[in-house]
Order: sequence, then C-alpha cells, then structure tokens
Amino acid sequence: MMRSITLRQLEVFYETAALSSLSRAAEKLHLTQSAASMALAQFEAYAGGPVFTRLGRGLQLNDRGERLFPEAARTLESYDRFLSACEDNGPLKGRVCVGASTTIANYCLPELLGKFTAKYPGAEVSLRVGNTDEMAALLRAGEADFAVVEGEVSGGDILLRNWRRDELEVLTHPSHRLAGRKTVRLAELACEKWILREQGSGTLSTLQNVLSASGLRLQHVREIGHTEAIKRAVEGAMGISCLSALAVRREAIAGSLAVLKLSPPLYRWFSIITVRDRYQSRVSKALQKWLAGK
Repeated sequence: MMRSITLRQLEVFYETAALSSLSRAAEKLHLTQSAASMALAQFEAYAGGPVFTRLGRGLQLNDRGERLFPEAARTLESYDRFLSACEDNGPLKGRVCVGASTTIANYCLPELLGKFTAKYPGAEVSLRVGNTDEMAALLRAGEADFAVVEGEVSGGDILLRNWRRDELEVLTHPSHRLAGRKTVRLAELACEKWILREQGSGTLSTLQNVLSASGLRLQHVREIGHTEAIKRAVEGAMGISCLSALAVRREAIAGSLAVLKLSPPLYRWFSIITVRDRYQSRVSKALQKWLAGK
C-alpha cells in the first residue's frame, strides 16, 4: 500500500482540477500524458478512490475531490513559502502567465514587464490579452496566474486589488465643432455619433455606469473591438469616442485627434485580479508585488 504522496502527484491533481483537463495539466507541468495519468492514478489510490467525474469532454471534482482540493492548494502554497525561505538569497526563477485587458496590454504593461524581466532574468513572463470579461474567464479556467484589468469583475471567487487610477477622455476629429473646447460634459454628447469598445470591455462598462447614473442614453453607437481601430475611425471623422488618456497621448501631442477632458473628470481603477484561495507561485507573487509598487 502506498505510504506517501509526492509533490508531483499533488501538482497533477491540483492543476487537473484548476483546468478541468488532465491533458492541459500535463502541458502546463511539462509532463507527457502518460506520466500525468500515472501520477493522478497514484494520487487517487492514496486518496482512497476517484477524485473526478467526467463532464462532457472535461473533468469535474467529485465530493472526495472537492474536500481535498483546498487542502492541496494550501499544501502547495506552504511548499512555495518553504522554497521562498530557502531561496531568499538566490535568483528568482520560474514561469508566470499574466492576463491583461486591452488598454493595459497596449499602453502600460509591456514596459513594466520588460523592466521586471531585466531585473529578474530567470523569470519567464508570458502575456495573454483580451477584454476584462475574457481575462476573468481566463483566470477561472486556470490559464493565467493573475490578470490586470480596467473594468469591474463580478463574482465572489475573484479577489480584486486597485492598482492605478486612469482617466477617460473624449476624442474627436480636429475639425469637430467641439475640438476647440478644453472640457465637455457628457450630457452635451448624447446625440453625437459614438464609436466605442465592445461589450465586456472595461472602458465601455465604466462609461455605461456613468451614463446610467446620470440618466443619459447615447443615441448613435457603433462598436469596434480594438482601441487602435477606434482612433483611426475618429481620425476619419466617423464619430467621437471615449478612451483612456494613456491610449490617446501620442495622437494628442501630434494633433491628429482633439482630446477633451470630461467635466466632471471620469476616472476608473486598473486592478490586479486573482482567483480567491488559488495557489500562486513564488514568481507570480513577486511580479504582483513588484507591479503594486509601480
């Protein structure tokens, strides 16, 4: 009878549960499918029986697995703390996958990640990009360690920490009737032709919340799912838009777009999000701490 369980078996169980897939767990842990299957079988033998039920093409924790999963997470977390204590004076090494919503990925995060990897060359950082809703789904699926987003995320399973405050600004073609203004009120813009981000984006949800609170409704809206495409459309006099000040800085300086501040100003928070109680590796925690100080 098996007398002990290995760290690898525990990792296979944890990642299979987090990803709902043994093959994806094997890929993440850099194991062959057969090695991952054997490790899971050995884990189940030690646990006293199966820990998953098959649901369609995926795997779902059964009652035994549900009972063991949080303990596995705590054990891996404790092991990582032990490694951190051993390696405090050693180089930071390991992989981390970061999710980022579009504005942050395009205009904010790459420079910071570049500085982080220059400081810690043993850290391998990959970046996944999408809108806020897509990044939350990515986290829940276990395909990213944490994400940096610009919109609100619902659900008690997501832990959200404010990171940076961002201002949204209105942009128009330089020949637009409002182009000479320094500030503008949203109520003055309700009848304009708008070009906005798609449903699920943080920029759109922030604007919608403010409009709803003010009892306003935009009359003409066209959705385009990419910030750069929106700016080119505004440059082509197809309408006006509302984007992060980070996204329009270059065009404002060049004069290809007229940028107006809203009155009162419209701010939102960029946030770092993680799945509550999910295991975070040493390099993931180090990167989150490093970003929090920037």
